[in-house]
Amino acid sequence: ERVTPNFGADGREISDEDEVLIQKQIKNLASCGVLLTREPNSAAPYFIVNVDRETGRSDLVTAGAEGRVETYYVARDCPEDTLPDEIAGVVRLGRELVHLSNIDVLDIEFGEDAEGRLYLFQVRPLTTARHRTSVAEEDLAQLISESRQFVKSRQKDNPRLLGRTSIFGTMPDWNPVEMIGRAPKALALSLYQLLIGNGPWAIARTRIGYRDAVPEPLILSVGGRPYVDVRASLNSFLPADLPETIGGKWVDGCLDRLRARPELHDKIEFGVAVTCLAPDWPMAETRLAEAGLTPNEVATFKACLGRMTGGILSGAVEPISRQFDLLQTLAERRRPLLDIDSGDNSELASRIQHALDDCREYGTVPFSILARYAFVALTFLKGFVAHGIVTEDDAERFQRSVPTVASGFSDDLIRYRLGEIDLSILSERYGHLRPNSYEITSPNYRSSPERYFRPVDRELETPAAAAEILLAHEAGIRTVLDDLGLDVSASALIMFMAEAISGRELAKFEFMKNLDLALESVAQLGRNVGIDREVISHVPITEILRLATDSVSPAIDSHFIRTANFNRKRLELAQA
Repeated sequence: ERVTPNFGADGREISDEDEVLIQKQIKNLASCGVLLTREPNSAAPYFIVNVDRETGRSDLVTAGAEGRVETYYVARDCPEDTLPDEIAGVVRLGRELVHLSNIDVLDIEFGEDAEGRLYLFQVRPLTTARHRTSVAEEDLAQLISESRQFVKSRQKDNPRLLGRTSIFGTMPDWNPVEMIGRAPKALALSLYQLLIGNGPWAIARTRIGYRDAVPEPLILSVGGRPYVDVRASLNSFLPADLPETIGGKWVDGCLDRLRARPELHDKIEFGVAVTCLAPDWPMAETRLAEAGLTPNEVATFKACLGRMTGGILSGAVEPISRQFDLLQTLAERRRPLLDIDSGDNSELASRIQHALDDCREYGTVPFSILARYAFVALTFLKGFVAHGIVTEDDAERFQRSVPTVASGFSDDLIRYRLGEIDLSILSERYGHLRPNSYEITSPNYRSSPERYFRPVDRELETPAAAAEILLAHEAGIRTVLDDLGLDVSASALIMFMAEAISGRELAKFEFMKNLDLALESVAQLGRNVGIDREVISHVPITEILRLATDSVSPAIDSHFIRTANFNRKRLELAQA
């Protein structure tokens, strides 16, 4: 009665053929949600079910309101009898609607009452979906099958690694999903594996007293997506002199913990593994016992950790100063490479080879060592806070006061605003950085200085010396070190912590210069053969480095294009 009079608004004539759709209101919903019959970004063949089982509201999912929404991804060909009952009915609804409408990209709103009856509130074409991907569903099914077999093979017993099986994650340890993305292009993925995952990560840890995991790779490509082999990661966090029987039991315990608590996958060092003897030892001791280690085995583990941690903190093994020396060597060896500006592809490939070889030996290995030292430093800092020796505020001030590349960059932007330095200085110091460090299509700062070097409107700060903040609590820190049996002074530990946190950022800053040199040389090589950055971004670095040792074929451009087309197709599959 309220709706139909409006049919005659603006002089429109009301017709007997006008209709009103009246939909029954459903009350007391047990759940409600949205079903998409394809993944909206790639049109991959998955039913995506977003369901609210808690609020009883019918619009929580569609309105984007706050609440706990469960999300399920269900392969389009998944047998219904393998699904939980509460999802099987929704999938059955989706299949029926796809059949009735003859449209397979649908956006469906549904509800379910306490008796398990489903109600269809709305169905419409999924207009937000991108144009249908060119991925063939049989290719996707084959990739998934191959990935399944690959994962199974990597989960088997490995004679070089302790632990019965493995778990794979995109964020543990070196966090590839943050560094190169969930589905990186072939060049970026191959560079990350070369510079980090295939050797340097394990070499660095072996040098400072951890178990030798060389030559096991850390970063695996599963269906074109980067995953960390967590078993390999955990092995590399064991003290080198820890008996294998204890190490194997502990690795299995860590994997069980991660399997039960997958939310820890980005906190392996702090929430799963025990990587040094630090103030949080009582908590670590409890976890070791929960993993099945006997009191004697726990004592042995502590003794091994103590020897390794003592060597690190005292500088007896791989002192921080040595890492700085290696970074200086990296800079010296890079200078002559900068002078090569050639149209000769073999010469360019040799420059890329030298830049990357030096980057591994003098860049990412010391960076990996300093990154581990920074984790040790932060573990001690968190422990001091937990013990009440240092306040949260002091800990934050300490970290802010440690001079880093980031703080130096921020200060230089202020000096730029004040006119103390000009754009050319900023470009010279920071031009090698790029938003996506390993992606050749991501422009470096040098290419667009006005865009990246924007003046900062704040005053220069003079933070307190970082060491002094913690030295005020030297007595409490000394007590903790004595209780742990670590033969290092409180002042030496504090200096180690400051230098490690600062050094980690410096090392990354320096090795990125070699990475930038390699990427820009790859781009130049591509231009020489008529290929742009987008095309060559799909060519693995191994294909490019071959030109340094193989005589160049006249058809190298065709080879690169064929390789890029193949890997672009693989990327579409990975994204789907």
